[in-house]
Amino acid sequence: MMKRTLLLLSLMTITLAGCGADVVVETPQDSAISGLGRVFGEFIAINRVPPSNETEFREFLDSLPESRRDSMGWKDWNTAQISPRDNLPFQFCYGSQFGDIEYSENSIVAHEQKGADGIVMAVDEYGTVYRIEMEEARSILPIN
Repeated sequence: MMKRTLLLLSLMTITLAGCGADVVVETPQDSAISGLGRVFGEFIAINRVPPSNETEFREFLDSLPESRRDSMGWKDWNTAQISPRDNLPFQFCYGSQFGDIEYSENSIVAHEQKGADGIVMAVDEYGTVYRIEMEEARSILPIN
């Protein structure tokens, strides 16, 4: 089931990126997830694979210069990982969650757990934020 979900998610992301209709201009509430997506992508660029787990990603975030974390509004992991819209930690797609499918560019790397106002925000490795309607999100993302 997880493999199918991730495959659908990858295909949906490529489709969204291709049409551009669901890509939104970044707003302050988008910046939290957008910044995490970019840093996640930076990890991938350096290591050629996504982080294998939260600990590995946290260590990478902690290794960033304090001035960079400050410029992104992150005091620590606990503040960086919380969605300002649903007040829950973002869900990340760590390496093990990609299962047997090969990681591909433009895959969703993080998303909100519950979203708000009928929308779940998700982000790719380049920091592009996608707003996915709740009904569609429930069919392609592991959300409640």
